[in-house]
Amino acid sequence: MQIRKYLTRAKYTMMLETIGRSKEPMSSYQIKKEMKGLGDAYVYDMIEELVPTRTGIGRYLFDWDDLPGNLLNQRKLFDKLDKIYDLKWLGSHKTYEDRESELLHYELLKFEKTDDNKFLTITHDSNQIGIALSETQSNTAYMIIHSGTKETIKETLVTQRKSGKLQVHLLEYTPIPIRYFHISINERGQKSISETKNQKLNTKPDVNKIELETSSEVLKIQNDRQYWKYSLNIRGFILYISGLIQTDKNWDKNEDHETRHTERKRGRKKGDISYNRRRIDKTLEILSDNHLEDFPFLSYYREFKAVLPKNFLIDLVKEVADELRYQLDRTDISFLIYWITRRCYTAITDYFGGLERISQFLYLKNTDAELRTKSKNYRIQMLNVMVNYLSREEQGSKQALERYSADR
Repeated sequence: MQIRKYLTRAKYTMMLETIGRSKEPMSSYQIKKEMKGLGDAYVYDMIEELVPTRTGIGRYLFDWDDLPGNLLNQRKLFDKLDKIYDLKWLGSHKTYEDRESELLHYELLKFEKTDDNKFLTITHDSNQIGIALSETQSNTAYMIIHSGTKETIKETLVTQRKSGKLQVHLLEYTPIPIRYFHISINERGQKSISETKNQKLNTKPDVNKIELETSSEVLKIQNDRQYWKYSLNIRGFILYISGLIQTDKNWDKNEDHETRHTERKRGRKKGDISYNRRRIDKTLEILSDNHLEDFPFLSYYREFKAVLPKNFLIDLVKEVADELRYQLDRTDISFLIYWITRRCYTAITDYFGGLERISQFLYLKNTDAELRTKSKNYRIQMLNVMVNYLSREEQGSKQALERYSADR
């Protein structure tokens, strides 16, 4: 399956870049703060989408008491539903002459609630969406969508915040969530886990380690987003590069208002074709300096960049991201790391090896002893990554073969 196109929009790319350029994992608040108005209004929603949980809580839609509300709240909800269910009640945003005429289209939507605050309707001509709180289940609401000749009924999940406010989410279950960020627990969460474990040990000193680590109290803290911090993983990295590739295409075609608005706000000037290459270069430098455990193929990035042809590594990374776009949501992290490591290893080895084969004199002239040592170390490190991955794959295949052979 190809990358969902909306995930390559400028605001997603900006968020991925913000996280990728951080030396330490970031909280959702820090991410929002660092984005400084560049798509930050949807940061929490985007994070929830890119880091789904295993529970039934799907994508956040809206706070129940925020609607009917003002035009901004109405627009936020309708945009989500429009994107999820492809409603197209207001046509394509690309047809609007300017932002003012775009907002006028949203005023054509009619948001109403019943007096008992149990039923919300969104109407446009003959189309209607109805969302009703369940009379029997406090955590459930039902959404009925009449769009054209189609009728869709969806069960949604209602959660209650500490303040008592109700939030409506899509109801989803992801047995194996596809995540674009690594998750770590912040200090406050670690402290809560430690206190919880100590309480359990005080009441039950003989509790075993597994029971302690998997207790419902500990898992509840670990699964609570308020304690989460985020860092880029290889899947998020490939999505980031794919987003910049798409941004360049949209910029060239002059067809994406969001892309042009975001890029100009960040300082991109008309005709600047190397702008995104510079963005990638800066991100690769930071990842190479701080996150080699997750991005081993970026070892010696600065050193190699200085001697390889201009944009050699940046264009290579873009090429590999394009190769992997159909596998991003359906293959595991270890394969993605293996593949991009293999491609980088082959390209860099072939370049230095080709230079040496053409002329020993040119090779020695263009590479000092320190660089040759680093080149050798790079090859050893990358071969270790590849061999370890292939060994695990071979072991898994042998075990599968033994199981199937035993069942014959």
